[in-house]
Amino acid sequence: MSTQANISRTLRAVSPDGEELTVFVAVGAPYETKEGAWVAPVSVEPLEQKIPEVFGADSWQATKLAMDHSTFYLKRFIKNGGKLYFQDSDETEEPFTLEDIDEFF
Repeated sequence: MSTQANISRTLRAVSPDGEELTVFVAVGAPYETKEGAWVAPVSVEPLEQKIPEVFGADSWQATKLAMDHSTFYLKRFIKNGGKLYFQDSDETEEPFTLEDIDEFF
């Protein structure tokens, strides 16, 4: 992400093939373009390397839409067989469900 994140969360992930990953989910500070649109960068690395910036009518909408985009990519990872956990979770904890993503993100 090219701008400094204003909100972020780090997760522990296990890919469908068993590879363990650290996932950094971030939404950058919204900014106004010279055309008057608002943009909020979003990142879900390394699950998604290139996510387009999210446009909104104002800073609130751009941030909300960027957060919604981050949950889309996390849910897709789970639907494809991946597992997500809080970064500090131990091996006995259950991975996030799709409903958990809605609750915690």
